[in-house]
Amino acid sequence: MKKRTLITTSILLICWLLSTTGCQQKFGLGIDPMTGSKDTTQVPSVKLETKVLPPMKIVSVLHEVFTEEDLGKALNTGYVNLCEFINKHRLPSSKVMAFYYTYDMPYIVEAAIEVDSFPPVLDSAIGARIVPGGEVLIAHYKGPYEQAAIAYHAIYKWLDDNHRSAREIPFEVYLNDPITIRNKNDLRTDIYQFIK
Repeated sequence: MKKRTLITTSILLICWLLSTTGCQQKFGLGIDPMTGSKDTTQVPSVKLETKVLPPMKIVSVLHEVFTEEDLGKALNTGYVNLCEFINKHRLPSSKVMAFYYTYDMPYIVEAAIEVDSFPPVLDSAIGARIVPGGEVLIAHYKGPYEQAAIAYHAIYKWLDDNHRSAREIPFEVYLNDPITIRNKNDLRTDIYQFIK
């Protein structure tokens, strides 16, 4: 992916939010510079898995961003708004995710969180939709966000090798919280690609 490294680097700006407990946990505001480990013997890893994903209900905020510097800020704002909305409506939540619709400026990015149900009334800035289920290829990536392009390359290679094709755009699910994970090599991200 052309601009994958650039985009994943900006994800560091939203690192305070990423957690497997969704918005049910209280998060402190602030930016962690994520200096990470200087150990060059640790290399990112990718494991691929196919499975059938049931439909997911998500609440989301869509942003159009015109500079690289503003991408992380837009996602950060989106997740703050989503967590406030989820907490206000006491919605059980789980996956913290992002959908990237473009990889060139202007960037179109959707910050999203999976929820168990939708409230009867939505706030004006919050969208709600169901992500259709189906067969997915999941790249379980462990390593720094800025090197996540290797997971995307593994997905495209698998699709080519297995004579399959992508359906829909991929999305990222963040599995641990960089505030508590001090070594960038231990960050875990799942990249979901629907396949046909």
